[in-house]
Amino acid sequence: FDPITVGYRFVVPEPARRSVNRFFTNVNSTQSLVNDIFQLEWRDARRTFVRLVINSTAGIGGLFDPATAWGFEGHVSDFGQTLALAGVPTGPYLVLPLFGPSDARDAVGLGVDSFFHPTFFILPGMDALFFSTSSGFSERESHYEELKALEESSIDYYSALRSGFIQNREAQVWVR
Repeated sequence: FDPITVGYRFVVPEPARRSVNRFFTNVNSTQSLVNDIFQLEWRDARRTFVRLVINSTAGIGGLFDPATAWGFEGHVSDFGQTLALAGVPTGPYLVLPLFGPSDARDAVGLGVDSFFHPTFFILPGMDALFFSTSSGFSERESHYEELKALEESSIDYYSALRSGFIQNREAQVWVR
């Protein structure tokens, strides 16, 4: 995906790339809202709902993020995290084609989370492939420099990427 990422970065200016990332973050907040409720995190659910309403309206579908400027910080909750909090172990590290790094628990969570996206009802069957791949590409682009630095400084890039993913995911799951 490096040639596509480099081309995207060349053609699309930085402010537009940030807007695309914010759009995907806004649409993903529906899954965060449902998982906040599953996790009984009522304050997070309220904040996620308020952010979704503000950014979907005043933020023009999430292209802008007035909610943060108004004091409503965002966060991410997913079904993999919900499963972790319920005591489900991670399982083996996986690299899912077109979706990227994961583990067995999060792979199941990815499938369940797809039901909580509004796009599931608009693009049935194609939603996970189109939306998750596009948001994953946007996320990858936003970390392009870090990934290149890791690749250049690693003896074993795959092992370094796996280790970084596992550590980052553990931090995401257990942040409170």
